[in-house]
Amino acid sequence: MIGYIILGLLFVALAFILFSPALKGFRTQIFGYLTVAIGAVLPLGGQVVDYLQTLDWRQYVLSGDRKNLAVLGIIGGLGVVAIILRHLTTTPVGKKD
Repeated sequence: MIGYIILGLLFVALAFILFSPALKGFRTQIFGYLTVAIGAVLPLGGQVVDYLQTLDWRQYVLSGDRKNLAVLGIIGGLGVVAIILRHLTTTPVGKKD
């Protein structure tokens, strides 16, 4: 029964995304994000879960080794910088300069 409720909610959300005038300029972006999430991230996540369960992250974070912490900081910083640059260099969806 709960499965039908969840399926119904997904259909309602999909209908809102497809037919809502407020999301006119965002539909292409939403489609792209959903395609990546469903087509790439979910299948890859299923394969990676077993590996991540056996990996001990404490050796990298809690060891106090500056090199390991620097690598984690650089990776996190690159993600933050990419997000900031994307918002600084593009216009809002639906507007042209």
